[in-house]
Amino acid sequence: MKKILVAITSLLIACMVSQAQDRLEFLGVPVSGTVGSLTQDLKPVGFKADRYRTGLFYGKFHKQPVELVLGLDAEGSDKVHVLVLSYPVAKSWKATLNQYESVKMALTMDYGQPTMAREEYDYPYTEADGFRAMDEGKCRFITTYSIYEGGTTDNGAPVGSAAAFRKDGGKPFLGEITLTVSPEDHKVRIYFRAVD
Repeated sequence: MKKILVAITSLLIACMVSQAQDRLEFLGVPVSGTVGSLTQDLKPVGFKADRYRTGLFYGKFHKQPVELVLGLDAEGSDKVHVLVLSYPVAKSWKATLNQYESVKMALTMDYGQPTMAREEYDYPYTEADGFRAMDEGKCRFITTYSIYEGGTTDNGAPVGSAAAFRKDGGKPFLGEITLTVSPEDHKVRIYFRAVD
């Protein structure tokens, strides 16, 4: 009897885990659906909808205030294909880099090692050139996490190979998370993109 209960419990846990890991999620909320369904799903995780602008929310991610925008498939569509989190503009380049590194560390803890990271300055620019280098397109800060079924960033195929993006090349590809410093307004942003 004890063995049967253990077997049933194990089976139930395995089913719950597999159901929870077959799509890209943000705080347990699927990164796909309609504006209405996501508006309802984001409330319990602490995000409040803007009163005047549909698809705009305010909340916290890893204890830091963020603005969340729902990206729609096309003009006039109600189907969401991306969630964009924006952190407030930092007061200095050093604070921006600290914020970027803090968010990167949190994402790495949540999703595993990034599949790509590009953090560089074009010669002769250095960190001391900060916002000026960013404004002139002379530095890039971008980190990408490719998410596969099971919530991992590794599907067993070489990163960048065609097999990494095909269901028959290992675990199914669920979507991608991109962390960047925006050259337009210097905000640290995270893009959660789900694959249908």
